[in-house]
Amino acid sequence: MRNQPAGCHGWLAHPCCRHCWTSQQWHPNPGPATRRGGQRRRGFVLLLLLVALAVATALFLTVVRHAALQRQALRSQWQQAQAGWLAQSAIERAVARLAAQPDYRGETWHVSAGELGGPDAGVVVIRVQSAAEQPGRRTISVEADYPDQPHRRARCRQETEGARP
Repeated sequence: MRNQPAGCHGWLAHPCCRHCWTSQQWHPNPGPATRRGGQRRRGFVLLLLLVALAVATALFLTVVRHAALQRQALRSQWQQAQAGWLAQSAIERAVARLAAQPDYRGETWHVSAGELGGPDAGVVVIRVQSAAEQPGRRTISVEADYPDQPHRRARCRQETEGARP
């Protein structure tokens, strides 16, 4: 190799014979003082890498948390819609029962997960009362809970009035 010191067997041969290539000339490897600066530089790069990793991790966790909150909100909306559909079905059920049995007073209707086509069951309380001020009319009140679990349910209440059949 050109301009390489005599007796050098290449930069990998021995630590004291290491050389670096700069401006197409061989120069002996700098002394320990500059090596320490190189270690500081490597330490600084490592510190920057750790900071970048911490920032990336924080961003990732923020995105995951946001996705989990969106999923929870979507599930809550879906459960509220299901409870509303159950309440509407319960009113239709009460109207049909009143047509068949004029003395129908209501019931607790347990709807299985299979009937709903979903993962959870629902429950609806149906009440039929005579209107005190209007003897020929009845009030149908329903309260639908979906799913039928107290700690994570959505509730929908509906009420309607109608003439006695």
